[in-house]
Amino acid sequence: MRAPGGGDAEPPGAGPLPRVLARWIGGPPYADATGAPRGLRRVAAGGPSFESLVAEVSRDIHPRTVLDELVRLGLIEHEPAEDRVSLLASAYLPRRDDAALLGYFGANLGDHAEAAAANLMAAPEPGPFFERAVHYNQLTPEALDELEQLARQLHGEALAALNTRALALQQRDAGAGAATGRFRAGAFVYRSGTEVTEGED
Repeated sequence: MRAPGGGDAEPPGAGPLPRVLARWIGGPPYADATGAPRGLRRVAAGGPSFESLVAEVSRDIHPRTVLDELVRLGLIEHEPAEDRVSLLASAYLPRRDDAALLGYFGANLGDHAEAAAANLMAAPEPGPFFERAVHYNQLTPEALDELEQLARQLHGEALAALNTRALALQQRDAGAGAATGRFRAGAFVYRSGTEVTEGED
């Protein structure tokens, strides 16, 4: 996410939809101190609203367009009777038929490859980037289910905390001449029913 109208060009796949969701859970006034998203009026004369949220992220797209698309994707709920909007998902995950999927794939894979290559080139010294993994064999399907659920929970909590802090720092440094850097932290879980053979782990 970046400040509206500032910074470098967006990396591939970083359109307004994921940035709207990231800002919504990033903290006040759209989320509470714990990061829980607040229900928002679609339009409000004063205080936070869905329209003010979208305008904070980008003035290049109409809030109604963002609303309709997020509703279509099942990420938010709009209650016309009260004209209120509620967040149903904390992350924008492109569908298989979404054109943004390739952009996300390329951006995440590219940055991960850059980090891994920099760490490899630094060997035998420690690399400049944090890159760790936990891997175990000889696990039952039930154990795999439990570990995947725990990993999703812990990764989700860590990424939410990073999102909140990154947003606060970006807002603090908006307009600063040195505010040209880009940061990406990711998480992944992979599981297989086949044990890795000796020498491959």
